[in-house]
Amino acid sequence: MTKHPTTMPMRAHRPADLPRRGSDGAEARRLIAELGPGFNARTVRVLTEGDLVAVHGVHDDGGVARAGFDVFRIDRGRLAEHWAAHQAVVAETASGNSQTDGPADVTRPQQGARNGRLVDYLIDTILIGRKHDRLKHFFVADLIQHDPLVGNGVKALTAAWRTPGTCYERRHTTIADGEFVLTVSTGTVRHAPRVFYDLFRVDRGMVVEHWNVTTERGGLPSPATVATTAADGQGS
Repeated sequence: MTKHPTTMPMRAHRPADLPRRGSDGAEARRLIAELGPGFNARTVRVLTEGDLVAVHGVHDDGGVARAGFDVFRIDRGRLAEHWAAHQAVVAETASGNSQTDGPADVTRPQQGARNGRLVDYLIDTILIGRKHDRLKHFFVADLIQHDPLVGNGVKALTAAWRTPGTCYERRHTTIADGEFVLTVSTGTVRHAPRVFYDLFRVDRGMVVEHWNVTTERGGLPSPATVATTAADGQGS
């Protein structure tokens, strides 16, 4: 698993008309492309909410493919903060799905706020509260899974999250754009600190697809960003 600094100053990049609330994915993709060769990623999904832009894709890390997430915070038209989480691409996953495939486009932008609230409740009450017996009320039975170590279906995911060594403790931020919701949380795995990135696709009030990355440390928004998103109703 790749270790990342908590934040990465982005002042070297030129100002641009960067996305605000309601910006579409195409515009965000164009702006991400302008980051230049230093941001060497094949972008699969772009989510935008408020001053945050999340990119889901695959990086070329010295010839090693790593799938994961990059999140950028925009301040006064500049890229002010960057945090990320990536892990090596696995050739054969437990589910048979790759770590990034599946629907990529936001088709229901008006549902972002509602889906964000649903996923916030899922993380805060069900996962952090360890009420795993209620996961079946949030996920469809035939859940499409992209965690390389977990099979398809809500039963497989429930078993993975019920593992005594896995514990979610705090949700730091949420980015909800249409049917896609990304959360960044912290907790432990076998008592060692971990950062959890979870991307959910929601359809008619149920999670139908799940992507994720777990890192050993780093990959977190700054305390100021957490406080701001909490005030906006995005974070814990």
